[in-house]
Amino acid sequence: MFKKMFAVMAIVAAIATAHAEDRLTVGYRYDNFGAPYVPCSAAARCSEITQTNYVINYDSRINDKLQIGLGLRLGERNSYSASSNNRLTNRYMLRINYDVNDYVYINSAVGSKKQSLTPSTNFWQTEVGVKYRINDSWQVRAGYKYREGFDGKVQDYYEGPAYRIQYTINPRYNVQLQYEDLKFLNEDRGRLQFAVQKRLF
Repeated sequence: MFKKMFAVMAIVAAIATAHAEDRLTVGYRYDNFGAPYVPCSAAARCSEITQTNYVINYDSRINDKLQIGLGLRLGERNSYSASSNNRLTNRYMLRINYDVNDYVYINSAVGSKKQSLTPSTNFWQTEVGVKYRINDSWQVRAGYKYREGFDGKVQDYYEGPAYRIQYTINPRYNVQLQYEDLKFLNEDRGRLQFAVQKRLF
């Protein structure tokens, strides 16, 4: 299902290129798994867990409010214990971003989660928030994110606030720093992401 969806999306993006503002975002994300504390043992998940991700987004602006695009997350999880559950986790997403007005936005996505040690799942996610342009160079935003698997929270889930600051270097380049404080079923996770965005057309 998702392979067909991505193929259709790629064709739509190619057709829209002549009429849209296309942007490529490349970033690096670091996740730190925190409370509740669980000792490292063979019987329990280790609390000393980190995850790194490479982030790639390609978005086309259809009009002054709507963007559609594709997203890719390539991740590796490391747990520092003898009973390690290290694994790779990749996500493939169809992204739909909508600006309600100059201050309110809704970013949504549907996608597929592929993992090396556990079954693959499909999910949907959304973020609703507010943004404010301080001046021509600086913009800040704050939102609330929610993700759930199509088969329920046990398969895929998180929720929590997200904050981002963006600095525009010139009309083609900007840099972004984002922090998320997310709650999962059995753990909290702090997530820090740095990204560079380039306008292609």
